[in-house]
Amino acid sequence: MHTTSPQGIASPAVAQSVLIVDDERQLAHNVARYLTRHGFEARVVHSVAAANQAITERKPDIALVDLKLPDVSGVVLCRMLHERYPDLPALVISAHMDETSVAALRQLQVRGFLHKPFSLAGMLDQIRDALHLTPPKPASETPTPLPAKSVHHQPRGTRGNGATPRIVLYSHDTMGLGHMRRNILLARTLAESRLKASVLLVSGAREIGRFELPAGIDCLVLPSYSKSVEGDYRSRHLDMETRELVNLRSHTINVSVPAFDPDILIVDNVPRGALNELDAVLTTLNARGRTRCVLGLRDVLDAPARVAPEWAARNNLSAIDWNYDQVWVYGDPAIYNLCEEYGFNDGFAAKARFTGYLDARKRATPKTGGDGQPVQADAPSQPYNLCLVGGGQDGFDLALAFAQAVQPPGTVGVLVSGPFMQPERMAELQTLAAGRDDFILHGFVPEPTLLLKNARRVVAMGGYNTVNEVLAFARPTLVVPRVEPREEQLVRAIRLADLGHIDMLHPDRLNGPAISAWLAAPEGGVNRSSQAIDLNGLDRLVDLAESLLNQHGELHHAVA
Repeated sequence: MHTTSPQGIASPAVAQSVLIVDDERQLAHNVARYLTRHGFEARVVHSVAAANQAITERKPDIALVDLKLPDVSGVVLCRMLHERYPDLPALVISAHMDETSVAALRQLQVRGFLHKPFSLAGMLDQIRDALHLTPPKPASETPTPLPAKSVHHQPRGTRGNGATPRIVLYSHDTMGLGHMRRNILLARTLAESRLKASVLLVSGAREIGRFELPAGIDCLVLPSYSKSVEGDYRSRHLDMETRELVNLRSHTINVSVPAFDPDILIVDNVPRGALNELDAVLTTLNARGRTRCVLGLRDVLDAPARVAPEWAARNNLSAIDWNYDQVWVYGDPAIYNLCEEYGFNDGFAAKARFTGYLDARKRATPKTGGDGQPVQADAPSQPYNLCLVGGGQDGFDLALAFAQAVQPPGTVGVLVSGPFMQPERMAELQTLAAGRDDFILHGFVPEPTLLLKNARRVVAMGGYNTVNEVLAFARPTLVVPRVEPREEQLVRAIRLADLGHIDMLHPDRLNGPAISAWLAAPEGGVNRSSQAIDLNGLDRLVDLAESLLNQHGELHHAVA
């Protein structure tokens, strides 16, 4: 359905969005005003970087692209549009175009060309033709595309003698050890697999240096954020405003990652990075056209009622649509299918790949001491009950309740407080542990699975990694989930408890006697499900990465 403007030209009933990418500001704004008068919604940007951000926030219906832009060629932006949105029409603006360039651009489905200076009325006709707002021209009037030259990039694994794939794993690391441990596990898996990948970890926490990284893996540590219970970010160590730190981290990433020139970038959990710090590097890598971009998500993000408004406010679905080739979900859809639970759109579902859970029995090697032996807490000789509170930043309430609980006769309680426990609270736990022969307190333990595998019972928070661990080792487990600032742990714990894999205690009912009662319960009173859980995520991860590497040269190209 169309309406008629005062000038007598048919206009779309619903305003369609036109993205104008041109560094001639006066011209761009004149075009925008003209289109607005004719019923379109026009947005103006002056670079490919700005266009990337605009498209991330909202996909346009058509793009007008100048070939000569200050940061990256408009040809590259046309390629990016064609790869991500092959049905989105683009018109090219330029003062000089030869036949070879025109042919190459037509191969990218560019619908028309505006030679500067051009008629605004003629431009409007081309836009309306491209959007099918007027009857299409006869086929005889459509120029026949000329052969286009293209340069195809080969995967690193097939280029040169001994070349190996390069993979970057990014994690913003603001709370706990979960993101860090998960990325180290992924890195080790990729480096030690048949791919023999060279892996660069980009981490937002210097604590990553406490872990032993095997050959083929190295780490770029960013200045750290801290995250409050309310979800606000601030500088953790440096005397800097948050915006200054965002700029520093973003610049560091955008210089270092392209210099490494990865075949695959795997981003953990946050599509645009913490505080959108990945926008610049995603623009750079997608403009180059060599790197496949993957978003890795845990099984549960948050309560469904919270995910929808948060993802909408951050333009996450649009960011995934524009920037990412695939989404890897580190979970079992038989346990929790986030595509269905969150009602994500068809575009997201088409990119989603469920890997299964990541088998924690294959976790990272703990750092060794001066004698070459692992720096690791020894397991007690008698039966023991283990309490895990993640990094410890928000685990004091559970740690205190476990310390106050009565250990069943003949057993010992082992508490791992984590490296982020506040010093004054750690001191309180040390006071409770002093002089007791039924209670052992550890701070940072590089690899808690070495304690977990022989534990009689486990009391833990409900973070993704901890749940992976108890599921892999099939330990009787009581989960006390965190409920703020996200309900992710609560949602996960409820689902697993309903399926009989764990027991759950809501933190509102947490106290020493409640822990004591669960530890003393007979074996028949503890949840033990016989339902199998898919723990083959690491094997599938290698298969997915290999598939992307094989597609790499075929799909990513630059027009010459």
